[in-house]
Amino acid sequence: PAPMSRSPARLGQRVSTALLAVLVGLSGCGGEDAPTRRPNLLLVTIDTLRADALGCYGGATPTPTLDALAARGARFEAMTSASSWTLPSLATLMTGRHAATHGAIDDRHGLTDELPVLAERAAAAGYATHGIGSHIFLGERYGLQRGFATYDDDLAPRYAQRRLAHRQITSPELVRKARTWLEARRDDEPWLLWVHAFDPHNEYRAHEGFTALDEEDPRALYEGEVRFTDHHLGGLFALLEERGWTKDTVVVVVADHGEEFGEHGGRLHRRTLFEEVVRVPLLLAGPGVPARVVEEPVGMIDLLPTLLELLDLAPPAGLPGQSLGDVLAGEPREVRPVVTELEGLRPQRSLRLGRWKLVGSLLEDFWFLYDLEDDPGERVDVAAQHPERVAALRNLLAAELDERREGRAIELAPGDLEHLQALGYGGDQ
Repeated sequence: PAPMSRSPARLGQRVSTALLAVLVGLSGCGGEDAPTRRPNLLLVTIDTLRADALGCYGGATPTPTLDALAARGARFEAMTSASSWTLPSLATLMTGRHAATHGAIDDRHGLTDELPVLAERAAAAGYATHGIGSHIFLGERYGLQRGFATYDDDLAPRYAQRRLAHRQITSPELVRKARTWLEARRDDEPWLLWVHAFDPHNEYRAHEGFTALDEEDPRALYEGEVRFTDHHLGGLFALLEERGWTKDTVVVVVADHGEEFGEHGGRLHRRTLFEEVVRVPLLLAGPGVPARVVEEPVGMIDLLPTLLELLDLAPPAGLPGQSLGDVLAGEPREVRPVVTELEGLRPQRSLRLGRWKLVGSLLEDFWFLYDLEDDPGERVDVAAQHPERVAALRNLLAAELDERREGRAIELAPGDLEHLQALGYGGDQ
């Protein structure tokens, strides 16, 4: 690939010369230090991580590793995941498509083979690509490994071992594996590494130094898991410093979904589309990313075009999302719809447009409307006061999801379904 400037070409087209100079300065390079190759990409996804569990989002206790990353890069205050569970959310991240289009919507369907994915784009541009999964849905049967030259799913137990998978402690081993792969990289070879941290997922485990070993409160145990994960990720980010890669590595940290702790009467996730399970952290840092807090609502479908732009790679045609380069450059953004989807026993959809959020059940045909500006906790349904707005948002939601594609079929054994039910998912839910 042709050499790139410190700020990606397409992002640079949207910013003034003065702001471009600021971006270059923030990324820590001068003219003589400009890279002769594309930047690296470190993509860290963290399972079950609520935004408000991090110190930089107002959490009760600091999370030093991720708080420091947020301080040197962009923190997105209103990032909405594609679903309230892992598989469809990560499939949307990798494809830039809604779940209805990529097809990985439930336990019996994996990512369709037809859609291009992030790792394929990077590999075609000369990147070394590697992924490390740490849970069942990141095993090869569901297709999220597609496009990676090498993929390590030793930490992703087979589907029939779901109970064991939920008890694993994986962050130390995950970071060890990631460091081993990175230490073998050459400085003149761009790389893309994806790691998925799983420890904040239930079953929550106590960790000495992070949680009292006799702790029984689920929320306290969960927050200890988050701090434990944050601590070990520090060892991964430290390697970037050791190798001198910080200035030319785009670092992305995002969660697949959040977690319920009784805010609307429920627990865990994959049951509703309330903010506690769909508002997730998104942190970006590295070349082309200024230090900024972004307030505009954005969605998981915006990540693929953003990452490709930061790598100076062309996105696939027809993506429903848009690069976040405009908000990174401080430009006003047209208000865009943000969609979340949940299949299963009670399929649901939600759409956020600015301050308004519509949440509905497809089977029971009921719809709630919330004003997130006045009611961020979604306590007061105002659908009856705004019937025209509800109708307009429903029409917009239908238009956003007018394309559908069947996912690749996954065969589940009877024992697999027993594990689902034992873990509280109840079949497809």
